[in-house]
Amino acid sequence: MVQINEKEKCAWNSKYFSMLKNRISDGADVPYFFRDLIAMITDVAEDEWATPKDPSTKLSKESTIRSYAKRNLSQKFAQSIVYRLTPEVFVSTLEERPDTVLRLLAEDYKCYDASADKSNIAKKLADCFVEIIRTAVGLVEQGVLEQQKRQQLALEWKNNYGAYLLSEAEYTCAFPGCG
Repeated sequence: MVQINEKEKCAWNSKYFSMLKNRISDGADVPYFFRDLIAMITDVAEDEWATPKDPSTKLSKESTIRSYAKRNLSQKFAQSIVYRLTPEVFVSTLEERPDTVLRLLAEDYKCYDASADKSNIAKKLADCFVEIIRTAVGLVEQGVLEQQKRQQLALEWKNNYGAYLLSEAEYTCAFPGCG
């Protein structure tokens, strides 16, 4: 993960977007390419296309999109996509690119992470994109987000299966000191 301070954040977002645009946009204009990047990093089912659940519907103004590409994502937009991130899709989409493109992306990224090469650049860029989005929302540490998801899942399991499991175990616990 790339660690940057607040002062460098806007410049970094612009550099990140420019790096991707130069290497994988196939000549697409900024608004089209930015929407494509958002589609690559989020999970939107086909039946949600063009509905309020589709993050690209929040990107209607070209001037807003150009601003996001040059500066930061707005907190409101980042909040609309942060829980729908699918970096695996982003990684697989990048890995489908020719080796030359991956090598050039890795060379571009080496000034931020010397370990970047064509075999790991897709993962590194996905992690960086997720970090940019989470930072815009205010969820800087991935551990916090993962902990919140685990707590929510544990609560759902407890509500759905807790009473059944307790009765099945005759209200005794196998864990020492559980009570």
